[in-house]
Amino acid sequence: FPVVEEPVERSSGEFQGSRILVIDENPISLEIMDIYLGDCGFCPTLVESADKAHEVFAASIEDEDPFPLVVLGRTIVGDSEENQLRWFTALGVDRPKLLMMTSIGSADRENLDSIGADCSITKPARRSILHETILALLRGEPLADVTPERSSLELNSGGRVLIAEDNPVNQQVVSKMLMRFGLESDVVANGKAAVAAVTTGRYSLVLMDCQMPILNGYDAARSIRKLKGPEGKIPIIGITAHALKGDREKVLEAGMDDYLAKPIGLEELRDKIKQWQENLNGEAVLDEETTTALMELDQGEGSIYRELVESFLRDAPGRISTILDGIKSGRSEVRDEIHTLKGSSVSLGVKRVGELCAALESDLNSGGSRKERLGFDLKNAFDESFPALRKAMGDR
Repeated sequence: FPVVEEPVERSSGEFQGSRILVIDENPISLEIMDIYLGDCGFCPTLVESADKAHEVFAASIEDEDPFPLVVLGRTIVGDSEENQLRWFTALGVDRPKLLMMTSIGSADRENLDSIGADCSITKPARRSILHETILALLRGEPLADVTPERSSLELNSGGRVLIAEDNPVNQQVVSKMLMRFGLESDVVANGKAAVAAVTTGRYSLVLMDCQMPILNGYDAARSIRKLKGPEGKIPIIGITAHALKGDREKVLEAGMDDYLAKPIGLEELRDKIKQWQENLNGEAVLDEETTTALMELDQGEGSIYRELVESFLRDAPGRISTILDGIKSGRSEVRDEIHTLKGSSVSLGVKRVGELCAALESDLNSGGSRKERLGFDLKNAFDESFPALRKAMGDR
């Protein structure tokens, strides 16, 4: 669970030493949470699987000292997070408060909340927000009291966005949103014009309406993916008329990287573009806030961060090699390798590698039409991340 470093007071009074059960299959995530929760004055117990979580929690009930709070990661060995939530909510009077750490979209968070999560936080989260949320859950306070204000909508300027949209009103709305973010944009009204514009090499991102005349957005994306050089790899965010089941799979199958459903909100568009910010700003392969937070886990000495990174750099090359071999041979176990690499990358702030693992997972789930290209991009992203991680550790 990567967190952003901020001054955080230790818990006091009745919550000093409160026991918290943390479940996640990723050892790096568990180590980070162990340090964070300990610094805040809590007493964490860390487990890597659903079976172990059930065993430990059942023992705490037997000892008449059940955990008041359970933190669940998105990745849990032996079960889905939905089943884990149901298991804990079925405990009756011994049911703990349930905090879900997730990197998925708001619609899925609402689903998890309806199953039983008391709160869901998107990773990476600020330490102060985690701390305040945990205290609010333990106190039984309304979570609205600790909901953080959103940061400024202003994004770093740089790069140019191509808007492929045939509706004049929608063209103006999206253009003004991008202007608010500090991004310049151009507009084309059909898919054929979008392909031609991308070939100029002027753009860093495409917002592609899926239903347009002459050439629709799906076919336009397929044509762009056939282009040679960086133009063929430009990030494309598909825009669909409705959030219907299957839209995401259809967009990804066409070669797009992500999607939004109309009507598009200002903050929704901002968050989506921010996910692809490194493509707009060049060389940023690491998440700066996450890196800074991890560097401060031992009061700025950086030794813990160095150990985590060295472990990642030893493990990742072999795992990527296995992934590439598995893509070629069609082995099903490649999904586990991708899943594990994604978790480690997100925890360490190696954002491009983590995003490509997520894209590769989605692609394999929808038929694997882009798996070779995504595998190639994953290898390149790791190669770019290697020197950046070394530099962050202080090596040259």
